[in-house]
Amino acid sequence: MDAVELIDILTQIRGVSGEETAVSERIAQLCAPFSEQPVRTDHFHNVICTIRPPKEGEPHLLLEAHLDEIGFMVSSIADDGLLRVVPCGGVDRRLQPASPVLVWGKPQTPVPGVVGYLPPSLDDPQHPTPKADEMVVDIGYSSKEKVKTLVSPGDRITADMETIRLQGTRVTGKALDNRSGCAAVLLAGEMIAACRDRLRCGVTLLFGSMEEVGSVGTRSAAYDISPTHAIAVDVSFSATHDMSPQKYTGKLGDGPMIGYSPVLSKDLSRYLEKQARKNSIPCQTEIMGGRTGTDADAIAIIRGGVKTGLLSIPQRYMHTPVEVIDTEDVRQTAMLMLFYAYDLGGGVL
Repeated sequence: MDAVELIDILTQIRGVSGEETAVSERIAQLCAPFSEQPVRTDHFHNVICTIRPPKEGEPHLLLEAHLDEIGFMVSSIADDGLLRVVPCGGVDRRLQPASPVLVWGKPQTPVPGVVGYLPPSLDDPQHPTPKADEMVVDIGYSSKEKVKTLVSPGDRITADMETIRLQGTRVTGKALDNRSGCAAVLLAGEMIAACRDRLRCGVTLLFGSMEEVGSVGTRSAAYDISPTHAIAVDVSFSATHDMSPQKYTGKLGDGPMIGYSPVLSKDLSRYLEKQARKNSIPCQTEIMGGRTGTDADAIAIIRGGVKTGLLSIPQRYMHTPVEVIDTEDVRQTAMLMLFYAYDLGGGVL
């Protein structure tokens, strides 16, 4: 598999928190060729892929990325046909007005719409950008009864944005948080599976649901898997022109960001740095004085505790329809997980 190809596939599949069936099914298909056991999906639409079951006394490594994306949910339908909405996850309300969206309602194909907004020529300078739950979506009908034939409260809404290849190895689009992380775990799983006979540890892949609303799916699945070690893969902030120079951020193209946080295993993080240097993998560090804000927080405290690390792919413009990542960072993240899996199990690559 190729990182760019995987990202193209994964970002175009719907998967707003709590309704991840479509992306869950596609990832399960992508895992199937290199899974030693049948790929499982559970009640929460988590995807569990067993690369190698652990033998008695061996460590068990979990590689995890969340598969859900931010979006909206239809809360009600107004008499004039406009859709009232609420956010699912940390939607950036500044960028939503006047943007195209897709409403995933009753038909097999999504219903196109736009987020309504007051034209600039009529706008009051004192009028702030509406809150996310004050926005409306216009699908074209002016009748509530007609809208109800296509859309119901509870239906999810995603940005209508294709993934675009920028210059070099960078891409932009929606849902790169965290389909780029899913791509890294898929790439790592494929490479690990090709050499599984030389492993001395169990390796399981988990693509977790509902991270954007509290790591609900991952918390449940990781408890069931019961690993001894884990690496969560997500995205983190990359420097942009308008960021304060005092704020630490990563840089696109400089490799995965290795996390340090009270909840993470310092030994595991140090070892990831050592492995990166040993294998000429570029990397950066990310220092967090508290929780990481990722699924690593949930995984680390299941059962009696799990030695957990965090690898973050640098990303610009997070939680917008134009997120930007460098696909080379995705590939390097996968390589680092491969080398860690072999060292943990005592294998020889």
